Amino acid sequence: MSRIAILYIYHDRAAMCASRLRVLRALNPGVDIYGLYGGTRERRAEFAAVEALLDDAWACEHGDGPWRWRNIDKMMDLWYQERGQYRDWSVLFEHQADLLVANSVSTYTALTPGPRDMLFYRNPLGFRVLERLQWPWLSVGLDELRGFMNHLHARYGSDEAFCGQNIFFTIASRSFFEEFIGQVFPVPGVVEYRSPSLARAAGYRLVDYHPPQADVNCMSFATGHQPLERVLSELASATGARMFHRVIDAVEPEQITDLLEAATRAC
Repeated sequence: MSRIAILYIYHDRAAMCASRLRVLRALNPGVDIYGLYGGTRERRAEFAAVEALLDDAWACEHGDGPWRWRNIDKMMDLWYQERGQYRDWSVLFEHQADLLVANSVSTYTALTPGPRDMLFYRNPLGFRVLERLQWPWLSVGLDELRGFMNHLHARYGSDEAFCGQNIFFTIASRSFFEEFIGQVFPVPGVVEYRSPSLARAAGYRLVDYHPPQADVNCMSFATGHQPLERVLSELASATGARMFHRVIDAVEPEQITDLLEAATRAC
């Protein structure tokens, strides 16, 4: 059987991060949770209470903040080389700090039954071809995009297609990390198209997951956040959302489990 682990990536809002880890512990008993800190060295001491809730914590010291958030896949590769390869896991759920998952992560890892299955959870529009893709990061990083396309076609052939989309979380097998060590890091581009495009080109099956509409309505990359009142209202409904982004408030396990139990009884 697959041994699931969670990689929690954090850099800001220590109180939120600590509450999110308490929720993950409550809903995922027995699952190891590793930490990848992407903030500044000077601020890491603020996260002592957060790191006390982790099975292991590692800090990325490569690049600055903007580089790290455009290159989360490269940070994860560095983490694997320094820490992840020495830990006991076969499937990894990459969890961003301000994501809130009111389910066991096994709900999602079950969608990737084989070592060459991957899930890049994205918005309901799905992966887009290059001609239909418009992101600020692309318009200011065309040289990186050209460099990536040159790499993709040189390695996998001129017919290999670009695919990309905003990504909320990733589920990957250990073999994905083992195969991509030493390959992703020198490749130009940004995580939203680099990892999906390279994974598909290398023969990984990208799982086509269609989330419940309630979840879709509560997931956003906008600069705003989901109000706590909305989150609690959704959890209280039997047909409400169970995944939210961005949630910057602290939400404790008891709030979630009490509301879920009440919603179940009401059915």
